[in-house]
Formats: sequence, C-alpha cells, structure tokens
Amino acid sequence: AYVKAEYRYSNYGDARLEYANGANTDNFSVDTDRHQVVVGAGINDLRAVEGPARPADVVAAMDALCTRLEAAGRRPVVLIPLWLDAPAADADFGMGVRLADAADLRERLVAWGAQTHRDVVDLWPVLEGRPERFTDGVHPDAAGHALLWERLRATMAP
Repeated sequence: AYVKAEYRYSNYGDARLEYANGANTDNFSVDTDRHQVVVGAGINDLRAVEGPARPADVVAAMDALCTRLEAAGRRPVVLIPLWLDAPAADADFGMGVRLADAADLRERLVAWGAQTHRDVVDLWPVLEGRPERFTDGVHPDAAGHALLWERLRATMAP
C-alpha cells in the first residue's frame, strides 16, 4: 500500500528564469501537492539564456514565480544564492558571473522578501570567503553541504 509521506522533496531545478515566465515547465507545475515549495534563486539565474541577467530581472522573475505559486495555494520559500568563487567558476566552466552581481542579487532578494513578507533564507554567509568548501567555485563540497544543512536546520527549528 502506498503511504503518503508527511514531507516530500522534489527538485524541479532549472536555470535562467524560465519557470517564472512560464517557459520550460514540462516537469514543474504550481499544481504540485506540496504546500511549501522551496525555490532557489541561484547563480545560474544570473546566466540568462540571452546573456547575463541583471539582478533586478532575477528578482522580478522570482516575484512572478512566487505569485503563481501563491495563487495556487502554495507557500514559496526562497533560498538566496550561495557565495561563489568567481575566478574558479570561470576557470572550470566559464561561468561569467561577477561576485558583485551575485552580492547585489542577494541584497535585492533580502529586501524583496522583507517588502513582500515572503520567506527568504539567506545561506550566503555560511560559505562566504571559503573557496575551499567548493568543488568548482559554485557547487559546495560535502563539508560545505554539511555546513549549509546545519544552517537550514537551525533556520527551520521551532
């Protein structure tokens, strides 16, 4: 017999603002059976398909996505992008995202969350200035993930 778990996780991750404007939604639907939907505003979102995206564009896209989720009765929880080692990310796969733009996105998302009364979780400080905790400048290593989990767990504690 199938027993529905109280909490389930699905990763619908895809980059470049596509969910917010309704594109590339083959495996994502606001009609999910999850009450809360965790959405990451990540570094890839600053690498828009047409070229680099402005942080303001990413925030506007996140607002549109959250509005769609809320209209469907879902509670979005937005994760701020992680600090990145921009030179390593460029060397490993030509990321082309400036640290200053990622920091700007972080500041804008924090302000947006406060202004719109939406839940925003800021994980940036956990790995800030710790390039040894990344495998390629963008993706944390196992120890980096453990540090992120500790912060998330503390954030979610009652």
